[in-house]
Amino acid sequence: MATDFRPSTQPQPPANSDPSNGQNGAGKLSPEAVGNPSSLENNPLAYGSRLSKSLNTDLTITRKAKLGWVQWFSNLSVGQKQIAGLFTSEVISVLGLVGVGSFLIVSGGRNQLLNQAQAELSVADIEYNIKINQMGFGFRGQSDNVAIVDVARAYAAGQTISQTDLGTVQQILQNEIKARNIEYATLVGNDLSIIANANTNRRGQRFDPDGLVGTVLQNPRQIKTSSLVSWEELQNEGPPLPEGFAEQDALIRYTVTPVSDPNSGTVVGALVSGDIVNGKDQIPRGAIRPFESGYSAVYQRQEDGGFILTTSLNAGDNPDLDAAVANVPWRMMPC
Repeated sequence: MATDFRPSTQPQPPANSDPSNGQNGAGKLSPEAVGNPSSLENNPLAYGSRLSKSLNTDLTITRKAKLGWVQWFSNLSVGQKQIAGLFTSEVISVLGLVGVGSFLIVSGGRNQLLNQAQAELSVADIEYNIKINQMGFGFRGQSDNVAIVDVARAYAAGQTISQTDLGTVQQILQNEIKARNIEYATLVGNDLSIIANANTNRRGQRFDPDGLVGTVLQNPRQIKTSSLVSWEELQNEGPPLPEGFAEQDALIRYTVTPVSDPNSGTVVGALVSGDIVNGKDQIPRGAIRPFESGYSAVYQRQEDGGFILTTSLNAGDNPDLDAAVANVPWRMMPC
């Protein structure tokens, strides 16, 4: 005997179901679900339903756009990318080589100019000291001259000196300034007064430039130095001055040599020689000669810290130094 169990009522469809919307029991989604794709995770769609077809045509998934050149490179084929990479590496190599080469050339040129300037300065320093060394040798020999020693010794002893002896010493000093082309040649006694000099007669005047004579008398040794001599002092001495030089202080190279009594060894006086640098081109000419071109100058420093031209010579690129222009300040040099 079979028993047939049947429900007493028909099952009710879900509240959100609509038989007219799709097949296979597909449910209807709200407009908010359609506009928000993330909500589809909880709302599965039957394949082939009208709603799924509608989403496939209406939804667009986008991503952030790449830079133009990045996108261009991404679109290239593998072979084209390899060629582009090879070309880029070649360009970078060439640019790097050119950059390094340019740096080496520039730095090498600067080093060459620096070395040349140092060499020229060394030559100028040698030329500057040649004359002062020559004066030092010459007046060291004259400090042993019998006529000079006798007059200095007699003066130190307070004895009367004949005009003949003074004339002899003065002639020796005049010969020195002519032979060496210098301005000062003076015999000073142990009381710092002039015994004889090569220019205007200044006998009896005190002469101790920069305290050099007093230093030599107290500590006998030869001193070689440079200093500035005032225009008033030059007028008192009256030496032959370079052409065009007037009413200004001068740069001068001094040597001060002690004169000693050969019997007792006592210092009885000092010989002072002085060479004015202003207006003479021997120093810059000697500095330029090895290079056969260029510019060389000597400047003197003033009390206010400034500098003024003492002497200069501009040869430019012309190896003929006789055609060089003298006494040209650096600020007036052509660029």
